[in-house]
Formats: sequence, structure tokens, C-alpha cells
Amino acid sequence: MNTVKGFSLIELVVAIAIIGIISVVSIPIYRGYVKRAIESEAQTVLAEIDAAQGIYYTRNKTYYNSGSLKSSDSNLGVNFSRNKYYTGFLCSGASNLTSEVSYKTNTYNGVAYQIHINQTGASTISKV
Repeated sequence: MNTVKGFSLIELVVAIAIIGIISVVSIPIYRGYVKRAIESEAQTVLAEIDAAQGIYYTRNKTYYNSGSLKSSDSNLGVNFSRNKYYTGFLCSGASNLTSEVSYKTNTYNGVAYQIHINQTGASTISKV
């Protein structure tokens, strides 16, 4: 009795076709998850800056303006060292009561986010 071991060419082609179909479907879905994670991180970080600015304003009657925030800032009480995508923030605007303060994230994959905090304390987060 002659037994043949291994796979036939048809079996290999079918297996490769199934793997190809699965990858064509799963790669765009994965990229969508990554994009949402990046956007979520930016919005979470900016919301953290907004909350810290509110606390700073309550204590000092002025907004904190350092020019830029790096991985952490003890004056504002924020720590961004755990962030993967957005770690640097540029601050613009004066810290007095009559002006707005805004923070812009660094650009990651061509996308940046910005938060504006006006003199009434209202804030808006937008994609730049």
C-alpha cells in the first residue's frame, strides 16, 4: 500500500486564499481601531489639561501659560509620560483674565488637536 503524505496543491491554494480574505477584511478594521485610539488619547489628554487649568485658575485667578508642556509639569499638575502618541503641547495666549488660552498637541500621522479655554472657562476641543 502506497500512502501519500502532505498537502495537495489545491489544498494549499485554498488555505492561502482563506488567509488572504481574512487579512483583507481585518487590516482596515485594525487601522480603524488604531485611529480611534489615537483620537481618544488626544481628547483625553486635552480634557486633562482643561481640568488642570480649571484647578489652577481657581487657586490663582489666572490661567497657567508655560509656552509649552512636555511630559510633565508640576506647576499645572499634569503628567503625560504614559501617553504613546501625544506628549508635547504648545500653549498660546496670555494668562490674564481677558484672554483665551489654547493648547495644541504635537502632530501624529498628520493629525493634531487643539483645546481653547476662554475667559469664562468654557473649553472646546477641535481637530487641527
